[in-house]
Amino acid sequence: MSSEIPALRTTGSTNDRLSCRYFEAQRVGILLSEVSSYGKVASLYDEAVNILLENGLFISLVRTSDSMTALSIEVPALFSFIQAGSCLPSACLKLGTEAQLRESALVLEGLIIGFRKAALWPGIICSEDIEGFSLNSIQLLEEALLARGKEGGLLSILSPVVTESVHTGRAEEVLRNVSLRSNPQSLTGLCEFVGLGPGFTPSGDDFLCGVLLGERLLLEKGRLKEKQSKSEHGLTICRVKKHEIEARLNGTTSGGRTLLWQALQGHFPYYLIQATRAMSAATTISGMCNVVARAAAHGETSGTDAIVGLLWYLKYIIAKIIT
Repeated sequence: MSSEIPALRTTGSTNDRLSCRYFEAQRVGILLSEVSSYGKVASLYDEAVNILLENGLFISLVRTSDSMTALSIEVPALFSFIQAGSCLPSACLKLGTEAQLRESALVLEGLIIGFRKAALWPGIICSEDIEGFSLNSIQLLEEALLARGKEGGLLSILSPVVTESVHTGRAEEVLRNVSLRSNPQSLTGLCEFVGLGPGFTPSGDDFLCGVLLGERLLLEKGRLKEKQSKSEHGLTICRVKKHEIEARLNGTTSGGRTLLWQALQGHFPYYLIQATRAMSAATTISGMCNVVARAAAHGETSGTDAIVGLLWYLKYIIAKIIT
């Protein structure tokens, strides 16, 4: 529902005031309060609007919950209004339009998205999401990924049968140089994936997002406990060296930086949260193939590359630590 609200400007004549169109958001990402306040509209799609902030991160207006991230605002009324043929103020949704993120609203010229009453969307996985996860899940995931994953990204690092992409060689070189440090146990060298490949989110960034999701999955499952605790196999926790990745974030695209900035804090896109839940519940190869197919539909190869990273991490930890 939309309505006309008074202008935000408090100075100047009545003629200087802006008549704004107002829409109420349904959900708002939990990390919005931690980013810079100013930005500009950078890209427009049928069901999303991306706003590039001064700190190089994107926030997004999205139509549906399955597009949510911890830096998104779900506002279906806005997109329904536009697609119904209704007119917004001419300047509010154009490339380059300035936007200001306030405590309870996103303000553009002639447009306000309010989220004072919106539900917080965390973008995290919890133990209830992965109750069914087991070693069998990993085996099924690998088989399904090779059967239903998209080629063209980093899928080929799993099998020589898959056609290599132009970035496979570099990715394999990075993985050969990844090392497991002790005291405390940590995984180092993965930062070389930052910015690897083309696209809105490069394949290397999607891969790293999957790796970080794998770490979170094992932590939540209880196979690996919090720092300085012991796993069920009597081994200390192994964490990804996140500061190495953080130090490289300026070396990738704004899309990749946004994805990794959230993942480094344990927050993931809706499609990966759903994939993790479904993967943990799948008990057959056909069921797991459906999981992979849905994830692979995200982006050109982004979904596949993220699941490749997830699988690589799970297999690496099992090979290096659990066995």
